Amino acid sequence: DQVPCWPKVKNGLNIYHASTVMACVAGVTDAAHDGIPYASPSNKAVVATSAVLDNGADVLLTRPQANALNDQGIVTLLNGFNGWRLWGNRTAAYPGTTDIKDAMIPVRRMFNWIGNTIILTADRDVDEPGNRRLIDGVVGTMQSFLNSLIAAGALVDGLIEFRSDENALADISDGKLTFHLTLTPPSPAETLEFVFE
Repeated sequence: DQVPCWPKVKNGLNIYHASTVMACVAGVTDAAHDGIPYASPSNKAVVATSAVLDNGADVLLTRPQANALNDQGIVTLLNGFNGWRLWGNRTAAYPGTTDIKDAMIPVRRMFNWIGNTIILTADRDVDEPGNRRLIDGVVGTMQSFLNSLIAAGALVDGLIEFRSDENALADISDGKLTFHLTLTPPSPAETLEFVFE
């Protein structure tokens, strides 16, 4: 869940931690996508006059240098054709972990957001009779939610199941119901390659 950011961001006389700026950019990006965190904050505009070190010295990275930082799981700043931008899609788990659900910022955020939304939604069903009606109701409600995310482009695919192999009779009798979700949030299109012939 951590996103290392380097260096700091300077706007006029004020200097900010890049992580603070990244959090703000992520919030603005989420708001532009109906509050759903499926779009990456990378390559989004940053209000800045420069990128700086702790001592105030300017840092101006080339795209290969910025990509080298990204290859180590560090989000940075890049000043290009469109002004200052955040640059990088990877969490601190990368490169040690390449599992997309842990390594990509918007995918990790989507898993967290969907998990939190499901907890808040399913809370009303806790302590209700654990019968087929409840199970079907939870599956139906959650699948409708996932379908709405697919329709919005926030998920490529999503499925919730109540699997018999994950719900032993003893567990069901003891009031413990397990629902299995399969989620595919879209990964950012990090590289666009064009082949000319």
